[in-house]
Amino acid sequence: MGLAIVHSIMKQHGGAVEISKSDSSGTQVDLYLSCFHLPQQRDRINNNQTPKNEKLSGTIIVCDDEPAILRALSESLQQLGLEVKTASNGDMAIHLIDELETVDLLLTDVVMPGKNGRDVCERFRQKFPKSSVVMMSGHGDSVLDQEFLGCQQATFLPKPFNLEILQEKLGVHLLRSDR
Repeated sequence: MGLAIVHSIMKQHGGAVEISKSDSSGTQVDLYLSCFHLPQQRDRINNNQTPKNEKLSGTIIVCDDEPAILRALSESLQQLGLEVKTASNGDMAIHLIDELETVDLLLTDVVMPGKNGRDVCERFRQKFPKSSVVMMSGHGDSVLDQEFLGCQQATFLPKPFNLEILQEKLGVHLLRSDR
């Protein structure tokens, strides 16, 4: 399972995995990533510009079973101006969905023990049909079929991602959301 995740992440980022075995030294795993420079970042540094600090507004449920990821997402989204409700598993997320009156967006991991992201998404859609859904996973988009994403009007966000990508993705959804 671990190598499948590594392969998926490397493939998403244009990289490769090479595995070789030797009788004397065991198994060797080599990871290859492309080297590139981001022109936007270089220009910001050269011009002493700060990154965009656009503030978003709204209420968002964030669900992820990894405590460090959940904490980082929550803190980052609060800094962007969002009211964040967190759930460390699918059951907690469904409980939040049932108790809240309004939610503008659901950001959920797909693969979790117990109730998974699909279950959470389906319950969210029942209660908040006009709100947005972003489903994220480090397993690649193979964990969700395009038909499910289309039926649920959900967007897929591959992990890992940076704050700028997350802000852009959520901003598009929060601005177009019919509240």
